[in-house]
Amino acid sequence: MINVVNDDVIDDMIHAVGLTPLDTIEPDGELHLFASNGKRDDSRRSPRRRLPAYGRAVRHNLNSGLRPVLGGGCVAVCIGWERCPLTSVVCSPADGDPETWNFAFLAGVDTIAWHRAIDRGYALAVRARLIAAGSPIVAMLCIPEPDEAAG
Repeated sequence: MINVVNDDVIDDMIHAVGLTPLDTIEPDGELHLFASNGKRDDSRRSPRRRLPAYGRAVRHNLNSGLRPVLGGGCVAVCIGWERCPLTSVVCSPADGDPETWNFAFLAGVDTIAWHRAIDRGYALAVRARLIAAGSPIVAMLCIPEPDEAAG
């Protein structure tokens, strides 16, 4: 049996806890968090996230059902602008805090985070964001510096 609750019942429940129900909810494009007392608390609002470089094209291909051929279908997340033979997006430490990246389009997609040793801390923060976004496997690949590769 499905219980159906009409708007009046919901309004009465809201009034019962000392709050005033809204007549309408106007979308403003922002994510708002509410404290347990029902009052708006924007102090903890999530930062606006943006797609990394090449993210729009990769997202479009993934949404179209396409997967990369090289790398077993994974997407490389390059920390910096090193050349990468795999389908990739680029997250440069110069572009700011890893919390600002929107990786939701990589949910369910395995990823490889390419980074240099000097950028390891930033790469680990990006890795945490990828896992939080739902990437099931996030492999870390430290690219050797040119003098290390020759030796």
